[in-house]
Amino acid sequence: MTKTGQLTIEPKAISLLSNSIEVTKGSTPNLALSGVVANDKVSCVLTDEINQNITTAQEIGVKLQGDDAENYTLTNSTVTITVVNKPKATFTTVPEAISGLVYNGSAQALVTAGATETGTIKYSLNNAPWDSEIPTARNAGDYTVYYRVIPNDAGAYLEASGSVEVTIAPLGVVVNWTNTEFTYNGARQVPTATIAG
Repeated sequence: MTKTGQLTIEPKAISLLSNSIEVTKGSTPNLALSGVVANDKVSCVLTDEINQNITTAQEIGVKLQGDDAENYTLTNSTVTITVVNKPKATFTTVPEAISGLVYNGSAQALVTAGATETGTIKYSLNNAPWDSEIPTARNAGDYTVYYRVIPNDAGAYLEASGSVEVTIAPLGVVVNWTNTEFTYNGARQVPTATIAG
């Protein structure tokens, strides 16, 4: 007897890290997400433009975009944006992608350490939870490292943020074959393979 049925996979609910964001005039808000599965390509964008000429709070719609956006639902329908005159916190050293990474079986740092005199630097690998430790990865592949400065004095500075793409290349190997010539003897005969790399 054969039975058929229907299987449904519901989108995962995710949310903005903050429902209320301050931005300097002319800048783009950091719409960081919480709950995204590692390596998924999804981000949040505004559905309308910020009115840069008013300093009162503005409720603006938000939506998801990206290759994996259809796998998620956003619990926030709007975000509160306030345009202020405070400067952004600054990086004295901006984190940079480490080039030339090749798979070696061990976890490798993906970016150089950032530095700031106006707050604390936090990192996030592919939208994972934020942490003070520099992100590492073991497997070959493409990664996105997000970074931000959380101001020591939130009343004087706005948060600053950025991101960088990093690649760990696959390790190239060479297969060497030996014992490749045989004389028929009625039995199974196979060459020998050794891998170098």
